Amino acid sequence: MAALRLAQGFQFVLNPPTGAVTHRDAWSFQRDHDAHRPKGASEVLLDPHTPVYLSMTNEIHCLSYNGDLIQVKRYLRRMNNSPPFEYQCLVWPKEGDGYTSVQTSFAFPNLEAYHWNRLDMLIAGYEQTFNDSLRYWRTRFIVLPSDPPQPEEGLNDEEIRLKGADKLADLFSRARWTQDSKLPTISLRFVPTTLGPAACVLDANVTDRIEEVHASGPLQKKAKSERVLTNYTLREIAKAMREEDGVPIKNYKWHNNTYPDAFTGYDLVSWLVREFKDIHTREQAAEQGARLQKQGLFQHCRGRHQFLDGNYFYQLIDEYAGPNSQRGWFSGRRQVSLEEKSEKISNLEMTRPGHKPPPIVTVHKKTLLLSQTCIIDVDPNKRSDQAERVILHHDVIHNPANGFHFELQWLGTTAKCIQDMLKMWNRTIEKNGLKIVEAYVDPITDIRTKNVFQSCLPIRVARLPPTLPTKYLYDGSRADNYFECQILKKFDFVLDVEAGSSYSDHVDVMYSYRTTPFQHSQYVHKSGAAFVQVIGGTEGFRWLKNRLVQGEKGSLSPTKEKETLSDIAEKVRARLEEFCADEEKLRMFYDEVLKNIPITPTSMFNAAPTSTEPTSAPAAYHTST
Repeated sequence: MAALRLAQGFQFVLNPPTGAVTHRDAWSFQRDHDAHRPKGASEVLLDPHTPVYLSMTNEIHCLSYNGDLIQVKRYLRRMNNSPPFEYQCLVWPKEGDGYTSVQTSFAFPNLEAYHWNRLDMLIAGYEQTFNDSLRYWRTRFIVLPSDPPQPEEGLNDEEIRLKGADKLADLFSRARWTQDSKLPTISLRFVPTTLGPAACVLDANVTDRIEEVHASGPLQKKAKSERVLTNYTLREIAKAMREEDGVPIKNYKWHNNTYPDAFTGYDLVSWLVREFKDIHTREQAAEQGARLQKQGLFQHCRGRHQFLDGNYFYQLIDEYAGPNSQRGWFSGRRQVSLEEKSEKISNLEMTRPGHKPPPIVTVHKKTLLLSQTCIIDVDPNKRSDQAERVILHHDVIHNPANGFHFELQWLGTTAKCIQDMLKMWNRTIEKNGLKIVEAYVDPITDIRTKNVFQSCLPIRVARLPPTLPTKYLYDGSRADNYFECQILKKFDFVLDVEAGSSYSDHVDVMYSYRTTPFQHSQYVHKSGAAFVQVIGGTEGFRWLKNRLVQGEKGSLSPTKEKETLSDIAEKVRARLEEFCADEEKLRMFYDEVLKNIPITPTSMFNAAPTSTEPTSAPAAYHTST
């Protein structure tokens, strides 16, 4: 508690030295051993029963310990609040094209309104979230798909990156701090998907798995589990898997492929550990899963590789599948979201003669929390003389083609411990084609409010993209700024944060580390060198170089000598500006994108698609030149 007050600017109040002090002459250079010198926390806190006083401006805190509890007393000297000082100047920002007017306000600190009680409750462990009124450190990180991963037998690049995400989840689990060290480690897994953030909240399978993640506790056995796996036949195991509390067997969709009556390797491993007393770890369960596959209980849906613990799809052999199996070409139905159903019905009703507007019905929004929060220990080897703990916020959804986010928040934690932990995490997952990059917490268009010497660079398009005659794309996401997003993907940008307007009106999306939605969709280069926001229309894009990682090296250059991220950012910006200024290149690019849009204006309302192959865009998509 004293250390955090020191971090906020407080100083110790020391008692005057005992005995008479001999004053030396002002011109004397002789060392005065009797002078009162500053003391550190190690000297002030020698006696735990002696009250500790700390002061800052007009406030004094007294911390005392009586053996049962810690008492905090605050002494305030009432002062008249001074009005803030308004300041205005002209600044030529980096990468700017001239001077811009900047206004700011310098306000005097008002410690009377600071929530010290909430801060002390946070230190005691009764709180796990920071309030906006607390002055704390925070930084945001993005896990990006970067270099091609090291090849692994039987796995493609996407599957290798999914494996890297599982490694990161294990790192988060091992770093989690609990008051009782004897509690079992919580097994953490992210929800994998190929959909964007706005589209995945409309998918029933994804939302169900998100709720399962929030509801799941530590992976542990049932209290009365007496099952022994080796005593069961394959038919008995298949029957137990199909029970109500067995392995989740349902229809899964990955890219354009649908896998009916399938289950994932992660779910089977979790079920084996939970149900059978002779299996204690996930490694043992994975070995037993591989044995069951060799014995012919199930097979990989595409027959590509052996059993693996993760987001890999398997199906029971027909002999053990059960009577309610829905496999076949025409047996499955596409799950239509609530938004698609309501819009389809509305369109049909409007075409009826004599139609009257239906009465207004209040629809309650479904709330989805797309992040989790925990306290982690960034000093597991106990090298520091204090507790080094940080609050970790992380996404629960992971798309291997997009950025995955986590945020660290702390008050008095040693920065070196945090840096060492991040380096260890990055070394672990970089072999799987992933890298951790520090990013700006706020939208890049708000950078001027934090740093007046940095601003976004506008990149306008010379030719406007065509307008799509549909509101939604094949995956349920909105069609706004679709062509601008495809331009960024052409230049190796991946999605960072999607705009708040892209989400459905039927779902209320929440993040524990982000209270205000982004106004525009934001993308980040795979190297982490730059960010771009999609403004749309003639405004095009807003560009910002990522100066938080300026000292690191990039690895995307084909030359032998690696370029710095600053050099990579300049080259990418020059290529993007050249492309957006060329009308002919833009026209050809728009036509190519139109040919490959895998939807028709009405295909998203069909009950069952007839093909998973992309279809050419109809003439209604094209614009006259």
